[in-house]
Amino acid sequence: MDAKESILFDNLYLRISEKTFSEIDIYCFYILLREYAKPNGWLQELGHSVAHRKRNRGILFNKFDTLNKYLFTEEYNKESYLRIMEDIPALNLSGLKSEINAILGQFGKSIFDDSIIEQIMLYTLSLMQTSVYEKDEVRGRLFTFFTDEYIVLMANLDNSNSPFYCFAKLDIHISTKGSAWWKDNWFSMFNVLRRTPFSISRDSENNPLIYLEGNVL
Repeated sequence: MDAKESILFDNLYLRISEKTFSEIDIYCFYILLREYAKPNGWLQELGHSVAHRKRNRGILFNKFDTLNKYLFTEEYNKESYLRIMEDIPALNLSGLKSEINAILGQFGKSIFDDSIIEQIMLYTLSLMQTSVYEKDEVRGRLFTFFTDEYIVLMANLDNSNSPFYCFAKLDIHISTKGSAWWKDNWFSMFNVLRRTPFSISRDSENNPLIYLEGNVL
């Protein structure tokens, strides 16, 4: 890193370590570190995805391309499709943790514990909302759905008949609504969240809260 990058990195590292970071901080974290990440790994993929919200390559695009070929062409048979798609959910906590901590070690920083990595992934799934993967006839969309028990990165092709797929899942209790509320409102919230992105802010005790159109969920 050059001198300016080191200053930026130190500031980001401090806020992330103290769990006072925002979505913008995680956005900057990926932008700053993608150049130093493992080639073709998840940290680099997420950095490119944050920097370029319309993509035509990468790990997730390859999944969309496979979905398109299987659903709408004769190119892929069932066996080939299942073999290529078998690692969905593709993004997992342990893999991201390993890559992030390898970078921290490279620059002489103490590694992040599981609770910090979990929050980084939470904010990451928020940042991925409404990203588009497009090339030729392939057009895939991402959105993020959550309940009182988990948050997931969902994907489908830009086609009304396309099924939904889970590309990442994080078991985290973040909603202020209880299980009974989610049981009654699951379907309607799924339809809202696949069209309307939410944001994350912190309360007075620095705990993350999800806001949808100005209201805490």
